[in-house]
Amino acid sequence: MQGYKVTFIIWRDKPGGIEVLLPLMSRHFKKYSFDAIVLRKSRTNRTSVFEGSNIKFNYLKSLGLGMYLELYKVLKNHGSDILHGYNLGPYVLLVIKFAKIKKLVYSIHGTIYWKTKFQKVLRRLFWRIAIPEKAIFTSNSDYSKQMFLQRATDKPAIKVIYNPFDLTRFHIKEKEKNENTALKIFYSGRLADGKNLYTWIELAEFIHSKNKNTEFFIYGDGPLKNDLVSIVNKKYLSNKIHFKGYIKDIERAYEENDLLLFLSEYESFGNVVVESILCGTPVIASKIPAMEEIFQDFPAFLTPLDDNLFNDVLKKIEDYDKLKELSLKAASSFRERFSIEKHILEFDKIYGSFQ
Repeated sequence: MQGYKVTFIIWRDKPGGIEVLLPLMSRHFKKYSFDAIVLRKSRTNRTSVFEGSNIKFNYLKSLGLGMYLELYKVLKNHGSDILHGYNLGPYVLLVIKFAKIKKLVYSIHGTIYWKTKFQKVLRRLFWRIAIPEKAIFTSNSDYSKQMFLQRATDKPAIKVIYNPFDLTRFHIKEKEKNENTALKIFYSGRLADGKNLYTWIELAEFIHSKNKNTEFFIYGDGPLKNDLVSIVNKKYLSNKIHFKGYIKDIERAYEENDLLLFLSEYESFGNVVVESILCGTPVIASKIPAMEEIFQDFPAFLTPLDDNLFNDVLKKIEDYDKLKELSLKAASSFRERFSIEKHILEFDKIYGSFQ
């Protein structure tokens, strides 16, 4: 099978979610070469996730309707490839269908399909007609699978394949800590709506009022950053809540901090909580479906987003040693459940089914 090619197709190539995992995946396949089509170039000057990888990537130059027409022309040069798309939506999928792509893998990594009633009606209609007959569908969690079947279309059969993790990056390192060292609590991810970051800051303020020996760190970037920084400054907490920005070697955050506080209101999966556990760093995460699926054997890491949130989190922090012990047990389970080898084996079977 030497020489077969897989072409990824994604909306943007900025760090986040599945995008950062594509170079990792490509390195583990021995039978395929990889290209990528990026539908929209990021407005920032941030380096592409594909820089320095073995993936050849190109951006579409057009916007709006022109983007779909350009994509149709580009796809004509990829007719023999295995096309692997992520969260493309029904309109892009319809272009793929018109381009008569015969080898399509469509991976679902999201749960939001519309914002208005008009979008709901229109997109559900297009989903019904856009799915190519022989396309293979996967999802990164059972929750994202169920949301797709309920909100988009119940037409395809969908196989759940969890996101992969590089165990050479995310692994346990011993940390030195004494009673006088501040407990370092952090967030990692996009600074965007849905991540519950305003509540995160309020909770950090509450925790610090009860335990002065705590310090807080926020890793990542996004549209809410300036507003969040302004709120922290107005609360005179800039000496306790530190914004670290985006860092490429995010494993350092898990190694240097003591507890990941992740209060997202919705997720299709949640890479950061798995990465943190793999590094032996305890997690307190919101009790939402995706988190419940990840921590199905370890519910002690979860807390409901209700009126008791602040006190629940504080109580868990007071029992930090128990959380730490549990994180080491969970890490052993996660190394098997979310290994890159398991992920590659599943997609190798899927890619191979087209040959």
